[in-house]
Amino acid sequence: MRDVGLKDLEMTPFIDRLFVLFDHNNDGFVDVQDFVSGMTILFKGSVEEKLELSFRAYDLDGDGAISKEELEQVFLWAWESGCKWLVGAYSLTDIREEDIHEFSRDVSRVFADSAFECLDQNEDGLLSFEEFREYANAKPKLTATLMGFRREVDMTFLAEEDFQKTGL
Repeated sequence: MRDVGLKDLEMTPFIDRLFVLFDHNNDGFVDVQDFVSGMTILFKGSVEEKLELSFRAYDLDGDGAISKEELEQVFLWAWESGCKWLVGAYSLTDIREEDIHEFSRDVSRVFADSAFECLDQNEDGLLSFEEFREYANAKPKLTATLMGFRREVDMTFLAEEDFQKTGL
């Protein structure tokens, strides 16, 4: 799973998101068939399948659209997980949990605002799959800056070879 950027998932809330994404029949279990199906999409799926999985990862309530709040929540999970890992890895004992949360919340809000400026083409306050696909097909990285800290992040499960295969 590390090959597709999925490492150290047990330390993040993303394992719960993967569970939801892999539980195809919504029975509360990921059986072998669900797991193999999900992993097949991650490793060997078409660009369209990976885009659909990526979109569903952000669509927390499953209504077929991504709200700014949903996007901000996913970014918050990512930033908090990354910051907590750094604090632990470098034994940064003077950084409080509240500081991590506040920083992560601020950064995720900036990223969500930046994403909506780029992605929400019809300005309806929601990202449709079509808007998400159009943006992802442009091979973007979302960039945001907060207090002089600039970061680029990928928005999808697409790998470089996916872009090479399709000429994107």
